[in-house]
Amino acid sequence: MLMPLIVVTTCFVGVFPVRGGQAVQPVSESLQGVLSMTLVDKITERRISGITVPHHIPALDLIARGFMTASSGEYERIIVLTPDHFRRSTTPFATTDEGFSTDLGPVNVDKRAVQSLVQGCPLVELSRLFDQEHGLQILLPFLAAVFPGVEILPVALRLESTEKQWICLADALDPLFTENTLIVQSTDFSHYLMHREARRHDQQTLNALALSDPKAILTLRQPQHIDSKAAQYVHMELQKRRGNKGPIVIGNRNSQQYSPVVTSAGTTSYIVQVFEKAGAPERAWPNYPDSETWIFAGDAFLGRAVSRVLTSKDRNAALRQTILGITGGHPIALNLEGVLLPRMVRPELKAELFMDERVSVNFLKSINVKIAGLANNHSLDAGKSGLDNTAALLRANGIIPVSEGEVVDAGRFRLTALTDLCNKTSPLGSRITPRAIQQLALDPALRFPAFAFVHWGKEFSDAVQPSQIRIAKWIEDTAISLICGSHPHVSSTGLASWKGADGLVAWTLGNFLFDQPQGSGALLEVRIFDNATYATRWLAIPNLLYEKKPEQALTGEP
Repeated sequence: MLMPLIVVTTCFVGVFPVRGGQAVQPVSESLQGVLSMTLVDKITERRISGITVPHHIPALDLIARGFMTASSGEYERIIVLTPDHFRRSTTPFATTDEGFSTDLGPVNVDKRAVQSLVQGCPLVELSRLFDQEHGLQILLPFLAAVFPGVEILPVALRLESTEKQWICLADALDPLFTENTLIVQSTDFSHYLMHREARRHDQQTLNALALSDPKAILTLRQPQHIDSKAAQYVHMELQKRRGNKGPIVIGNRNSQQYSPVVTSAGTTSYIVQVFEKAGAPERAWPNYPDSETWIFAGDAFLGRAVSRVLTSKDRNAALRQTILGITGGHPIALNLEGVLLPRMVRPELKAELFMDERVSVNFLKSINVKIAGLANNHSLDAGKSGLDNTAALLRANGIIPVSEGEVVDAGRFRLTALTDLCNKTSPLGSRITPRAIQQLALDPALRFPAFAFVHWGKEFSDAVQPSQIRIAKWIEDTAISLICGSHPHVSSTGLASWKGADGLVAWTLGNFLFDQPQGSGALLEVRIFDNATYATRWLAIPNLLYEKKPEQALTGEP
């Protein structure tokens, strides 16, 4: 649910450099109309350490979105990173000790921080370039309105600066990036491309951001992907040093989406990012009107010991509350291990994975499971009739089943499921073949993103197996751009690049819900935007049945 938080009327917002308290040389543009800033419920509970926002007037709503995520924070300083668009600095980086004035109030500069920065990095000069730098100018009214009285440290980064120079700047900024400092990165993304080509470049950028590694930014091109690799790298480097979480991408749009007139070139893309402070709980970010968020999970088995938890009212409620606290109630797609049967199966039956259909389906619905993958080594534990019954039961309860080789329409994306293993057929392994992949009903020109559940790997090992590498290579020729792996019962440590810059793979998401004390798991938060791009974020989760921390819900042996 969206709540209006603040409305700023900006018939004319002037921005002026200030010397000696006097405003001179107006340099900003007129911002017409009413800018309505909105905030998603519970965003105020987040502890934000950094944001990335656009610096173009058409994207004022996205600028507002980024600023409002941090609006409840109490900051003593704001570091603003902007490109030196017009190459006015004579050194790789520039700052200023002169403040600014806007119609919404002054924005003063933290002069001690400026002095520390200049002394800490010989590549930084004092400059007056900011009076004509829209990367800062556009943001000044937001800084004045949302963070009145907070001093800023503006830094302009030349487009030609190098990674070695970025590290020098990061080292000098490091002591200034305190617990009460916010980093505001002013950055636009793909430039001068047709909208369709811009979407592809944006997706490549979003894939790089999903790796949460500053080094991944080195693979991007300037300006086809981003207008300041330097600002993105330095921002991510500083956040990484603090162990902060992110980037969390909460917006992606192209300038073409603001205009009814189709342009042949000259578009610009915008990506809004947020970083949370270290120690923040792993939980999904709320939705905005221009996106839809899904949670992709690994192996789920609701029989045996799990069934005893689900049939206990209190423990069922505690488990449900824990899961919803992590997923935020977003729809879940998971790999359902086993077969649903119309009776409780004796827990001593270990070889086959059977689940009580009433108890299991009720719980799946209570945590908002909307898709269940049925391509795994236990799908045929009760034969084809058991698999068919499971699929029919799920479908009747509003959960989309995805059987082996099937492609389902999930609205904003398409999803298929494949398994390299099956306990009840011959062969038991090496079931995925190039032919099976070629037969997937996936249009190469599909506008919607296509994802895949792939059941593969080695049990209780997060090491990538040769068979997984081989299968991933075969899938490269399809429209699939994200692989969610399952079966090993333990999770990888994060996402990996795949398909060049065009894809990501989670080699194993491990267990979502399983009666295995030695298991581990992770979730993928996938936010799909109106322009058919998507942002992916890795969420590590505890072993939901055996986690000993009481604040993380279910405790003790189930």
